[in-house]
Amino acid sequence: MDATRPDPLRGITPILVTPYDADERIAVDDLARQADHLVWTGVSAVGIGFGSDIVRHTDRERDSLVRVVADAVAGRLPVLAACGANSTRAAVGRALDTVAAGATHLMVTPPGAVASPTPDGIAAYYAAIGREAGVPIVVQDAPGFTGTTMSPELLARIAREVPQVCALKIEALPPAPKVGRIAPLDRAGVALLGGAGGIDFWHELRRGADGTVPGVAMAELFVAIQRLHDRGDLDEGRRLFARHLPLIALATRDMDTFFSLQLELLHRRGIVRSTRLRSPSGSDPALIGELDLLLADLGTEGLLGLPA
Repeated sequence: MDATRPDPLRGITPILVTPYDADERIAVDDLARQADHLVWTGVSAVGIGFGSDIVRHTDRERDSLVRVVADAVAGRLPVLAACGANSTRAAVGRALDTVAAGATHLMVTPPGAVASPTPDGIAAYYAAIGREAGVPIVVQDAPGFTGTTMSPELLARIAREVPQVCALKIEALPPAPKVGRIAPLDRAGVALLGGAGGIDFWHELRRGADGTVPGVAMAELFVAIQRLHDRGDLDEGRRLFARHLPLIALATRDMDTFFSLQLELLHRRGIVRSTRLRSPSGSDPALIGELDLLLADLGTEGLLGLPA
């Protein structure tokens, strides 16, 4: 490992979900309790990203979110926060503000397709952010959000050429095949993470992933699955993943379903009080009933059987 590189970010980094009060302001206490809860779960870091509903936040709110989480974690875990923009200048500015707010690591999306970025341009974009921000970077390959597709070869090149990169996060759907194409490539020891809510996690692990970035409400589940995998208990790890897969899949219907399910599970565990979403948002009146049935099927093995 190059001594100038940050440690690879392996393992489980859950993304916090933003709760709101009756006036749709960020429920700060609920957010802080999520962060504090994660410290004791065996995760590698605490994350803020698309799964935190940041697309409905102002820049000031995004910085506030990072400050609240950094204060709650109080140095006990790294704080990974999303940034990115459609120009290098804007992305560097957002990165610097995010670090100033307390992020120890940045999760950076490439410029959107509206910017028509070339592979060389994308590589230079990440190099500039790494050079200016000076903190570890997770490259977020999320074409469904950005409209920009990065090839396995480009991702490996960025990992090799940008010394601040500590992980590649793959959210192209389905994630596991792309993880499998990247795993054998030279990426200078940079970690390889799955995404997309953990829907393909077991298959990502079997193809060379070093961890994933799931929702906060299921953090302990993903930690347990990876521990079983890493110690060679493959049958039990696969069965644990398979038992919970309908619940994981339910959360991936769309982003508002993801937010609603995360908040509902956290509420039932006493970690947050509010399950409100910020408007405008989609509402599925059948969702809670579907969740109840899945949890009943899981019985004592369900997530709510785990300590808060």
